[in-house]
Amino acid sequence: MTKVIKLLIAILISFLLAVTSSLISLFVLLNIVDLHDIFSILFLIVAIVFVIFLFNFQKSYIVATSKRNYDLLFKNQDGVVKSSYTIEKLLDNLTNMQGYLLYLDDQNVSVYYSFVDNYIKRQRKVLIIFIKIKNSLLALNSKELAIITNNLEKSLEKKHKYKQRVIYQIKQEINLENIKEANNIIYIQNRHFGVVLINLLYEQNEFYFLHSKKYAPNALYRFATDYILKLLGVK
Repeated sequence: MTKVIKLLIAILISFLLAVTSSLISLFVLLNIVDLHDIFSILFLIVAIVFVIFLFNFQKSYIVATSKRNYDLLFKNQDGVVKSSYTIEKLLDNLTNMQGYLLYLDDQNVSVYYSFVDNYIKRQRKVLIIFIKIKNSLLALNSKELAIITNNLEKSLEKKHKYKQRVIYQIKQEINLENIKEANNIIYIQNRHFGVVLINLLYEQNEFYFLHSKKYAPNALYRFATDYILKLLGVK
């Protein structure tokens, strides 16, 4: 898809240059524009081409940087961790000890949320969401989970102001298929918006999620991994 877009941009630039050159030649022959106007037109075309090139370069740079960050995280991942808690005990602690509220509880999911302070970025409130999947047929990347998260945030936006959110999606059974699915994470952070999505697999007191004590793609992802490890009692 990226190659097609680049080809289309190249064709568009070539077309603009060709049309501009033909029009300038025509205007000169008809004495419609003088030399000063020609330079102005050429400068405008060069500026447009430069902006298109800069936008395309910036997009490619962001994609390349994101891939590099993910590769470093994947390469340095710590794998499965053992906890003194089961998932049931963890969720029980969220509501009884950590002050989390239950947003939804049906046959497919249980959803808990709370606001905590980001110790890495002081004075920044972070929305934390835990989604425990009950239905084993529900995929971690399903639209249903995204809709639930969006609806939760819509219900909070009038009462709370925040820019950062961390979402933990929890699913039972650590196997190769689930691990491959769980490794599809999200880590976006800038001055005005931040979101981290971590998929957490579990079996009894063992947990898997893509994390590394050596490396994190950004500060919000570091906060998210440190936070869940602390809840699990893992040092």
